[in-house]
Amino acid sequence: MALSGAGVVKLADFHIGLDVKAGALVPLLEEFKSGIIEPVYLLHSDRKHLSPRIRVFIEFFQEKWRNNPWKVS
Repeated sequence: MALSGAGVVKLADFHIGLDVKAGALVPLLEEFKSGIIEPVYLLHSDRKHLSPRIRVFIEFFQEKWRNNPWKVS
């Protein structure tokens, strides 16, 4: 809704960071930003018997998101 001009949102950087970088959204009230880093969790059932394809996906996910590509500031 914020992208269509219908309101204001408070979302984590990984949700809206690319839209802010592109200029589609404008940060408001930056002086009140908490500075809390919102984690992203990857849940899986059993680490002991993890299938190779799940292990590869986890490694891909960690590498792809390691440098916070969505980070605005």
